[in-house]
Amino acid sequence: MYRTERDASSWSIDKLKSLLLPVSVDNEEGECQVTEVSKTDGEASINNRKGKLIFFFEWNIHMSWIGTSKTGIKYKGTVEIPNLSDENDIDDID
Repeated sequence: MYRTERDASSWSIDKLKSLLLPVSVDNEEGECQVTEVSKTDGEASINNRKGKLIFFFEWNIHMSWIGTSKTGIKYKGTVEIPNLSDENDIDDID
C-alpha cells in the first residue's frame, strides 16, 4: 500500500503522562515535582508513506506541580504547554 495512517493519540497520552509525572527538580533553592497531568488535548498519528514512518502530533498540556523551598515554604502551581507540535522546535515553545 502506498500510504497508511494510524491514530496514535491514546498511546501518546499514556506516554506523555509516563514521561511527565516522574519529573522533579531539586536544587539549592528547593524542590518541586509534577503531581498531575490534568489536560492532554490534541492528537497524534503515525503515517507510513513509501516505507517511511512520519509522526504528527499537536498537544495542549496542563500539569500541576508542588514544591518546597529550602526554608520550608510550600508552593503549588500549574504549567501549560499550549502547542507541543511536530511543527515547532523546542525553542519555539514559550
